Amino acid sequence: MTRYLKRCCDRAGCQLAGESVDNLATHSSSVLDFIDTRVSPDYDSMMETSEKYNMDAHRFHTLLAEFNASFEELNSTISNVVTVVDK
Repeated sequence: MTRYLKRCCDRAGCQLAGESVDNLATHSSSVLDFIDTRVSPDYDSMMETSEKYNMDAHRFHTLLAEFNASFEELNSTISNVVTVVDK
């Protein structure tokens, strides 16, 4: 009886393991397909967008630095005019 039970359990275990491996292969393939078709393109798009934001930020920083220099020059000029007028 023990040998019979052992053989039945071995067969059931092999069948269950085989089904588990089949399910794992099927679902792994689905996950990999999802990553390939959805995640990777979205990631690439996100990287492209972040690079554009970075370039825009550098341009904006340069523009503000130029405005700052212009306003400092204007402030200096106005201060000189005020000094001359006050004399």
